[in-house]
Amino acid sequence: MQNESTEGSPGAIAADQASGARSFYGWKIVGISIVSQAFASGLTTYVFGLFQKPVAAEFGASFGQVGFGMTLMMVATSLFAPLLGVALDRHSIRAIMMIGAVSMSAGFALMSIASALWVLGLLFGVLVGLGMLALGNNGCTKLVANWFVKYRGRALGMSAVGTSVGGLLAPPVMVLAIDRYGWRGALICAALAVAPVAIPLVWLVVVNRPEDLGMVPDGNNGLPSPANRSAAGAAQETEQSFGVLLRELNFWVITLSVGVCFAAISSVIANLHPYATDLGVGSGPAALLLSCISICGIGGKLLFGTATDYFPARHGLWLAMAGLAVFLGVLLSHPGYGVLLLGAICGGLSLGGFLPVWCALIGRCYGRQAFGRVMGLMFSAMGPLLWVVFPFTGWVRDRTGNYDAAFMTFLFALALAAGLLSFLRLPEREPGI
Repeated sequence: MQNESTEGSPGAIAADQASGARSFYGWKIVGISIVSQAFASGLTTYVFGLFQKPVAAEFGASFGQVGFGMTLMMVATSLFAPLLGVALDRHSIRAIMMIGAVSMSAGFALMSIASALWVLGLLFGVLVGLGMLALGNNGCTKLVANWFVKYRGRALGMSAVGTSVGGLLAPPVMVLAIDRYGWRGALICAALAVAPVAIPLVWLVVVNRPEDLGMVPDGNNGLPSPANRSAAGAAQETEQSFGVLLRELNFWVITLSVGVCFAAISSVIANLHPYATDLGVGSGPAALLLSCISICGIGGKLLFGTATDYFPARHGLWLAMAGLAVFLGVLLSHPGYGVLLLGAICGGLSLGGFLPVWCALIGRCYGRQAFGRVMGLMFSAMGPLLWVVFPFTGWVRDRTGNYDAAFMTFLFALALAAGLLSFLRLPEREPGI
């Protein structure tokens, strides 16, 4: 069972309660989640490529050697995720998110004085990677899932907008910082951005659960308080071990279906710029395709997140898969720039839909109490797909001169994942409700 202690309410909360404010505090939780995920994603995955050339030049390394830092982060986060998930279910989410912010800030600061490439990669993979998980996606989705049930899809979709916001804002800022202060100075800027902003915000705003403020999830949506839940609902809240989860059909159906989607879209995004330039598109317009995907991802998160509150999440995942399949079909046709831009819009909407739909499925199948551990274990189980897909796509490009075989493989994998999803067996109601 969850062992989180009731933390002291921030001053702003006390003022709201004293004045009898009726606005549900959960929407403030969504707001802080947007900010936290903007920091976590914007300063890691979205800006990594900006550092490759200056780091490679200083250490006399190849792009492949520098890029190993991202591989190391992916491996490290896959290993951290299950343990972090258990901690998020059992302990203070606010404390864990703060630890994540400290870890990110310290990692960036230490990277700025690293004297060897392997040290740089280790700090990025371990300290920054752990911070990205705790402050970002894993910490925030668990937090939002605690505060919402009926409107969970909408809340998770809004929260996930933070990753896109970070993707839009962080790269141009980091480009300016690198130009002015060099790559080491830019890392110091990143450290100074996280420490004085993210840490105080998390401390002042984050509250682990609505019950800590005498509230219930979603506010007045009819969800019973823990004391009034049925015995059957309470019984469903018992913790499940990793071994039990790994033997469940639903666990693997969700993990493999969503994992294939994330692997395919991640590889497409990573290779979209060179794919477009191979077709004769200029570097600037090719980069605009990535911006288009990021912007449309915001719409996809809001659209799919809200839809999962009213329609089966499985249908939402099928729809997102169909959108990704259309995007892959466009890429296989080697079209002109206008059609390519339309395909990027479709791909961005699909990309935005995967996270809120995935989280909605976890909540429906496993409930609030087990959300962190289930998501962490699924994230870890998806790891091998993400580790393999990037070198596979590059190998196809090197051997054949184009990406067609890789994109065809992704289409085949999506078809298998869509069929696998039909085996999902959802409970009549969420455990613990």
